[in-house]
Order: sequence, then structure tokens, then C-alpha cells
Amino acid sequence: MSAELEMLRAWWQPVLNQIVSNMHTMTDSKGHNRYASGNTAQEITVANQDILTESLTEYIVTLTFPMHAIYIDEGVAGYNNLARTTGQFSFKRNGKQIPTKAIRSFMLNRGIVPRDETGKRVKLKDPEKQLNAIAYLIAKKIKRDGIDMVPFISSVINEELIQKYKRYVGSIFAGKVRQEIVIEFESIYGSAQKTF
Repeated sequence: MSAELEMLRAWWQPVLNQIVSNMHTMTDSKGHNRYASGNTAQEITVANQDILTESLTEYIVTLTFPMHAIYIDEGVAGYNNLARTTGQFSFKRNGKQIPTKAIRSFMLNRGIVPRDETGKRVKLKDPEKQLNAIAYLIAKKIKRDGIDMVPFISSVINEELIQKYKRYVGSIFAGKVRQEIVIEFESIYGSAQKTF
């Protein structure tokens, strides 16, 4: 690994640390911190062990987050509460549904499984079908009521930070390399990307 690559990796480590810290300290508009899952923090930490790749002409930063993180970060405006968020996600009563892939990512992260009325796990003939049914019900509630924005990622990774990073890279390489920053929201159920 080149010294430059190690310098760039060191530059991003405090950014990732701040995102994980935000997960545990940021609250929604009611003062609740419902999103401080140790599992999500661990998933983010593990997924971002090796965020930089290099070629002859570029360094690519790829940050990976669970699929459900983008909905928590930006919030969701439900059709009963359209003023709830400033994010990109709003759903109409008869419009599109929240992707169940993101809900399944959240369920996997939180260990949500079918249970009986006493709270014991239920073994089912078709567990995938049951998990999809639970995901559908969670998505339906979020579509109706929304979720408050908790910007644990976007308060850290924003246009100001990207410009600061590009200036830093420019000072190291004097404009000799192209920089691309990719933020991925992914899980075993799918992925989405945001590139700067």
C-alpha cells in the first residue's frame, strides 16, 4: 500500500467514527434515539474496513451502509404526516410502496422474526413468506406515518466535506489523479449508490 493511500485512508477514519458516534447520540424530532443499534454500527464499521481502491489514475472512496440507513438518515414523509421530513422520500396513499428490501435489511439488523403471542420464535413452513409479510406491514406503517429524519450520515458526509476532501487530495497529488467518491447503501437484499 502506498503512503498516499494510507494518508487518504487516515483522512476518512474520523469521518466514519463520527457517523458511528452520531448513530448513538442523534435523536429524532421527539428526542428519541430509536436508531442506535449496535448491530448497525458494527455493520458500518466492518463494511468500511477497506474503503479506498487505487489505479494508475484515480483513487476511489467507497463507503458502504445498510440499505435501511438512507431512510433513517433522510427520513420518510408518510401520507398522514407530509411535514415530517426534508428528505427525498415521500409516499402517497395510493402511490408506490417503500421497498421491502430496505425493510428486510432493517429486520435482519434488528433480529426481527415471527413470534407467537407469548413472544417465542415461531418455526414456519415458509419463513421467507412470513418475513415478507412482516416487512410489508412495517413498510405500510412507515408509508402511512413516516419516520423522522436522523441525519447521522448526511450531517457528516455533505458537499462541504467532499470539497474539503478534494482539496486535500489535490494538495497531495497536485491534480494528477481523478477522485471519485461512492457512497453505497447495500445489504444482502440490494444496493443503491450516491456518487460525488
